[in-house]
Amino acid sequence: ASKVPLRKNPWFWGVLACLLFPPLIRPLTRNIVEAPEPTSPPVTAQLLGKGGSPFGEAELEQRIHITIIVDARGPSCPEGVEAIRPLVERMDIQAYAGRGLLARRAGFGEDIRVLVVAGFASAEEVDLTGLETRCAMDTERWALAGSGMGEVEAFAADLEGRSGELTTFLSHRRMTIIDTERRARGLYGLDELGLDEVYHRARHVLRDDRIDARDGPESL
Repeated sequence: ASKVPLRKNPWFWGVLACLLFPPLIRPLTRNIVEAPEPTSPPVTAQLLGKGGSPFGEAELEQRIHITIIVDARGPSCPEGVEAIRPLVERMDIQAYAGRGLLARRAGFGEDIRVLVVAGFASAEEVDLTGLETRCAMDTERWALAGSGMGEVEAFAADLEGRSGELTTFLSHRRMTIIDTERRARGLYGLDELGLDEVYHRARHVLRDDRIDARDGPESL
């Protein structure tokens, strides 16, 4: 019997269709979640970092910061730090999507930090080292900044888009994402659902930031 030409063989076309169909329709079935829109203009910061060094705009622009505001005037670890600790642990475990030589280029790595902005009785009494010790912040995922309670509340009000008004970060146990342009990206609760949402939302913000950095001015 003569052989059937490959182009006339139905099995060939069936196998080819099975190989090509899934990747071809994937762009039509993917649901790409957009990053949250900015909810504040770029904020300014006149805070203190560890060791008394200034913590301002340059430090905020270095990374994506998941940010909480805490009252550090008491002797114990603030409730907000304890509430966000599971998120820090999750991020440390899942920071890299790969292993080996390519691991550092995968996932979000060190590009997302958890920033604790702590309010003390005054700027002269800021003790971030003591706060770090009593809260057992033993990973580089934490970032610390602080000042007097008045300055911290003013910074929080700017993040919330309520300059000159009372902030609800403390009263409603909220956190936010600060992008590398110093803009807040929404408000999130410090409960389990809020921690899960902010984990994914921060990664979306970082994704867009990396795309902009890769494409350069042409993407703007």
